[in-house]
Amino acid sequence: MKSIWSKYWPRLLGAVAACGVLALLLGNSVGSLARPERLAGQDRRIGFQLVYEEIQPPDRSVVVGEYDAEEDRYVFPGREGLNCFLALRAGPDGETDFSGWSDMVGAEVSLDVSPGGGEQTLSGTFYKGPILEGHESRSGLGYALTAYWVYQAQDGTVYLSGEQRGFGGDGGITVSMEEVTDWVIGGSRRTDRLAVEFSIQWEERTEQVEVVWYDGADSPLARRTLTMEEIGDGLALERPEGAVWALVTVTDQRGGVERAAYTLDGPIGAFHRLIQLDERGSGRVADLELN
Repeated sequence: MKSIWSKYWPRLLGAVAACGVLALLLGNSVGSLARPERLAGQDRRIGFQLVYEEIQPPDRSVVVGEYDAEEDRYVFPGREGLNCFLALRAGPDGETDFSGWSDMVGAEVSLDVSPGGGEQTLSGTFYKGPILEGHESRSGLGYALTAYWVYQAQDGTVYLSGEQRGFGGDGGITVSMEEVTDWVIGGSRRTDRLAVEFSIQWEERTEQVEVVWYDGADSPLARRTLTMEEIGDGLALERPEGAVWALVTVTDQRGGVERAAYTLDGPIGAFHRLIQLDERGSGRVADLELN
């Protein structure tokens, strides 16, 4: 895929400090744990569980993660959201790997799984936008992104503690953590440096998407207009015969217009990334395939 003119692609990373961002500190205390060996002060902090939820008093209960092997992610009952951490897992033959990062939009991951330890980094983006009318929070206080600290015990158990921070406002903020740990997991000692970061970015609701395909003489061959309901979780469009490039025009509900153009001769095709917002304004990726 080769973009020859693009203003639409979102900035996935970068430390942005936008004016008017409201950061709500919902709590920062460590909750009590049922098993002494899981005390947060003794275990390794590995990142965040990101939950978009109603603003409410902090819940400092501890929740143990359940590993979903099919999806290669962790589920925290009652704290459903996005994994944004790197949990070390030992395979049946003694090999090591990391899980807990595939939920993040535009994730950039670097993993060193050398036997004695290494450096692991993860960064990604959470998108939020306007709440649909009639879907306001029951409390009337609105929604916020809550980042729960996630820890890993030496026996491999992954859990979130009572530590949490909430972020409201219109995004434009980056949250990061870095930690160096000398620890033992699976009976082997490791020294690892871990850096995890996520950005919160505001996204207006898309009103419509128009795709126009052009031939080599820049003459239009076909046109398609779509709503986000039609695109759903992603949509593949068949390009007309003779098309060599396509222009995508995105119009949001406030009248803003952004355009991106793509050549169609790449080996993996051309994809335009859109953000699909649910009723609360929480976003997920929906790719539009152009050829």
